[in-house]
Amino acid sequence: MYYLPYSMACTSRDELDQGTAPLFLDTNQAVIRGDELKVDLTKPDAQSLASTLSVNEHLERSIDAGIADVDKINTCLG
Repeated sequence: MYYLPYSMACTSRDELDQGTAPLFLDTNQAVIRGDELKVDLTKPDAQSLASTLSVNEHLERSIDAGIADVDKINTCLG
């Protein structure tokens, strides 16, 4: 709770914190239950998924997401 004014999310397993934190939240902040966070952290993430993709699949997804420069890729491959 001490760092709540400086963060986007607060996590706790304490019932008191979970009950009082919403009273102090701004519209762009959230409270995440500690047990839910623990479960979510055990799930595979996008980074581990990316490591299983082929180079072409990774490039295609990067282009689709708008984070790859198609002209630079064509120049390097061409």
